[in-house]
Parts: sequence; C-alpha cells; structure tokens
Amino acid sequence: MYFEDLLNTVAGAFMRTCFYQHAKAFVIVTAVAIRFVTSAVAQQPSYIAPVVAVNRAFPLTIAMSERGRFARGESWFLSVNSAGKAQLSVDPPRGKSVEFQVPQEEVERLRDLLIQERFFELQEDYGEIVPDGSPVMITIVVGDHSHSVRLHYLMNWVHQNSARLVEPARAVRVGLLIRGWFHNKDAADSQEYDQMVLDAAEKSIQK
Repeated sequence: MYFEDLLNTVAGAFMRTCFYQHAKAFVIVTAVAIRFVTSAVAQQPSYIAPVVAVNRAFPLTIAMSERGRFARGESWFLSVNSAGKAQLSVDPPRGKSVEFQVPQEEVERLRDLLIQERFFELQEDYGEIVPDGSPVMITIVVGDHSHSVRLHYLMNWVHQNSARLVEPARAVRVGLLIRGWFHNKDAADSQEYDQMVLDAAEKSIQK
C-alpha cells in the first residue's frame, strides 16, 4: 500500500508538472503572438483602412476644401455623407450653399481609387507654403478610420523637381475625382493645375 501511495503521489506530481509546463508554454506563445500582432498594427495602421474600404458595407464619408485668394472663383467646402448626399458651400460674396446627390457608382469609383492610390498611407502635408497659397484639404472616413491630406503649392516642383510630385500625385488624383463631382461657376477651380502636376509626375516616372 505504501508503495502504491508513493507511486500515485509521484505520478500526480509529474502530471501537475507537465500540465504546468505546457500551460506556461501556451501562455508564453500566446503573449508573444499578441504582442507581435499589436506591434504590427501599431507600426502600420495605414493598412487597416484600405482593407476596410474593400468591404462595401463600411460607410464612406468625404470632406474636401480649397481655401485662398483666387483670380476667379471663391473658396469652397464640400462634404458628402455615407448616403452620397453632398453639400457644397462657396464663400461670399458670390457663393452660396447647394446640395446634390453623388451617384453610388461615383462613390464606388472613389473607394477603389483610395485603395489603388494607398491614400491612407500618404503623409498629412505636401508642397510648399507660399504667400497667397490655396491649400486643398482632403479628408476621408471609412468606418472608424479617417485620414486627411493637405496639398500646398506644388507648381514649383512641376518646373524644378518633378520627382517630388510622384507621391503627392496620389492625393491629387483622389482630389480630381472628387472635384469632378460638381461644376459651380462661383467656386475656385484648380483642375487645370492639378492635371499639370499629374503630367509632370508621370513624366518623372517614365524617365
């Protein structure tokens, strides 16, 4: 009987030790995995929103503005909610607020372009800050993820350093698509200059 009790005691201790070791190993592996995933997400948060953007179930809202002093037209602000309802506000004295509907196919074109141009990976500011500049601000919200890009004066790079336009051109393409949703004679229109930026960026890539 003593021998059996001793054997059971040893066997029980061995089983508890094995369970403890396995449990400890499991906890360590799990902790390392969680830390790795958390670190990856923290270091590359820009990859989350494009993946979300693919899912058409996530709402997409847009805000874009162009503010400054213009030879023709006034500063303006555009907002588009998740249902595609848009409101354009043009500054006085000539401007006013108007509403219109953005077709769903246009919203989906934008969603695809955001992924193609990796919009959520772009920096927040591009270009040179100059007197009488007219920065363009683009803000995109996909689900709970938002990102804004501000485009300052880019024309100097068109003539002197077109290679620097390759990255901001990605945001310019997004802005051109959105700006094409409305035609308002009172709102400033820089699409001609935006196209010059895109042409210079494309030539730089082809060199």
